[in-house]
Amino acid sequence: MRRFFTVAAAPPVLLNTLHARLFNSRCGLLVVVYGTTLADWLLIPILLVWFNQLWRYFA
Repeated sequence: MRRFFTVAAAPPVLLNTLHARLFNSRCGLLVVVYGTTLADWLLIPILLVWFNQLWRYFA
């Protein structure tokens, strides 16, 4: 159940993060620096687990 949630939740979170980065890029470097939230740091291990699950699925 947890694996399914991780695989299902990772792509939308990633897309939202990329959209926020593109939207805030016009405001300059300060927005990028101060815009790095806790969610971005939590996204890194989630993506690692997600890619690991995909690797096991296709391997």
